[in-house]
Amino acid sequence: MNVDMNKGSQTNCQKWNLPGNNAMEANSGYRFSTHDQDNDGSSNFDCAEKHRGGWWYPDDSNTGSTSNCYSFSNGVATGDYEYSNCVCSDKCEFGRLHYKCYYCDGCGCIFFHCNQNSCCAYKTSVYETNFYSCGYSNLNGDYSFNDNRGIFWKDLYGSDCGITTTIMKILPR
Repeated sequence: MNVDMNKGSQTNCQKWNLPGNNAMEANSGYRFSTHDQDNDGSSNFDCAEKHRGGWWYPDDSNTGSTSNCYSFSNGVATGDYEYSNCVCSDKCEFGRLHYKCYYCDGCGCIFFHCNQNSCCAYKTSVYETNFYSCGYSNLNGDYSFNDNRGIFWKDLYGSDCGITTTIMKILPR
């Protein structure tokens, strides 16, 4: 990854030598955002505030994730995840759908309103957006296992939210 500090910390993430997908590709060309310097492409909210850390956040249209509805196969939700500010309760079990009102995975719980074949996640007024609207990666947020807003990397082996610690190092020229 190349970062030019003279261009407001823009990234160039076209070349990525990691196994798996390039979760930084959607972030390419965007400036680094922090809680006090909102350089992200989202007009709805501050991505650095949402994800609790500075990062190169793209706009909603660049991630291609706009679905907030899910279909179910054998009681398991399929489709894109959507952020929902929720707290798991004792009715919530890992990977199980209960009473057709919420789905839980390794990252936390998502609440739904349902009909016979699909469920749509409830949105909150503050974070009314898809989970990946600020990009497919964030390695610089606070780790939080329950609310899907901290450290994540899309399509990581296991859980997208399974990263508990990262280190960002900036080399001098």
